[in-house]
Amino acid sequence: MRSLILHGHIFKNAGTTLDWALARNFGENFLDHRDDEAMVSEASDCLRDLIKINPSLQAISSHQMPFPLPELGGIELLPLYLLRHPMSRIESVYQFERRQDSDTRGAIAAKRFDFKAYVAWRMQTDVPPTIRNYQCLNISGAGAARSSIDDETSRFAIAADRIANLPLFGVVDRYDESMIVMEAKLQDMGWDNIDLAYKRQNISPQVFLRGNDDPAARVSKDLGELAPQVLEKNRYDLELYQLAQKRLDHEIAEIADFEKKLLDFSARCAELDN
Repeated sequence: MRSLILHGHIFKNAGTTLDWALARNFGENFLDHRDDEAMVSEASDCLRDLIKINPSLQAISSHQMPFPLPELGGIELLPLYLLRHPMSRIESVYQFERRQDSDTRGAIAAKRFDFKAYVAWRMQTDVPPTIRNYQCLNISGAGAARSSIDDETSRFAIAADRIANLPLFGVVDRYDESMIVMEAKLQDMGWDNIDLAYKRQNISPQVFLRGNDDPAARVSKDLGELAPQVLEKNRYDLELYQLAQKRLDHEIAEIADFEKKLLDFSARCAELDN
């Protein structure tokens, strides 16, 4: 049975850092798929064709990973998602769009508005839902460009079920811990030499994968009276994030010598930074 990792790369969820690690492990057998239009319009058929014409692939990353996944005889598909606290993610989205050399609506608004005004703009229903239950939208398979699942409650139910059953997942705010769990799972699946140590990629100046600060609390404070509305517009993402946290805690508890493995992982990352 051939196994293939499918990274559903959610915008501003440390996906570029994970893709860097996957490329480091798999080289030419890793595909960073950027034809979003094809993946949206052809969905599972596009993914099926990619896999069939690239028999040596071991991992694929896409911002528009389709759902449901295609059924392929003899191939085990391993979907992977990284979850992030939505309030922390909002800060990262703004910082990225502010410095992005692009003429998208988001990039233009980020350069025009301060943080609070930008978030207020993003809360409008005629603006793309980039910071409104966006993770739930993606993990449910609805996607920013798809309309097959219109009800947010239904999207959450699908996304929650996926988080409970994903073979591979992680929490951005606990990235190192997540990578240790992921390494253990991949080793059990036969990737004995997997090494997900990383060099941070595409990170906004104020956002860190390590550290003891509480960006969610900081962002809520910065938003002031706007914070309750933003929390309401992200309540399903918040619930999804809590589910991921609980599952990660459970899986960490099942790994022997976890603290020792954490120190070893940090040392591997430090070597890459030197």
